[in-house]
Amino acid sequence: MARAKVERAIKEVLAHPNAALRPLPVAEIARQRGIEVVFDPLESAEDVSGFYFREGERRVIGVNSAHPSVRQRFTIAHELGHALLHDNEGLHLDQAFKFRDRRSELAIDREEIDANAFAAGVLMPEDDVWDAIDRFAIDFLDDRTMRAAARHFGVSVQALSYRLANLRAAIDGLAQI
Repeated sequence: MARAKVERAIKEVLAHPNAALRPLPVAEIARQRGIEVVFDPLESAEDVSGFYFREGERRVIGVNSAHPSVRQRFTIAHELGHALLHDNEGLHLDQAFKFRDRRSELAIDREEIDANAFAAGVLMPEDDVWDAIDRFAIDFLDDRTMRAAARHFGVSVQALSYRLANLRAAIDGLAQI
């Protein structure tokens, strides 16, 4: 059920007139949905990637401007995911992404899993990823082709690697059915 909700939200965002642009203008799309996007170095909380805040009708995505631009873009998409999928009142903080975070390993935080899947899906839409594999002749072992494709999507090589691995795992799972 959660996966279907994430997929519907991705399709809704990708139906936006500017959604065909790469890299996706995710901050602009959030603003056009009435969500304020604020950039701040968050020096007192440097381990925070960003946050989503909602109080009544006011909705704000905060982004740590001290982080690399590709991280900022993923943070905006991730927080937009929280806004569209979970839209709870109050403040939601996201720690700097740690690939070996214990909660991630156990896959116990459904909202974080959903927000990450949403961010990957809007920044690197599945059909565009398959096209990019051909266009950039992507090879996991060739740093040059991975960097070129990551630049195309405005994401880190690490984010693209995870997206490719997850798409491959989904295809392998379907092949076993």
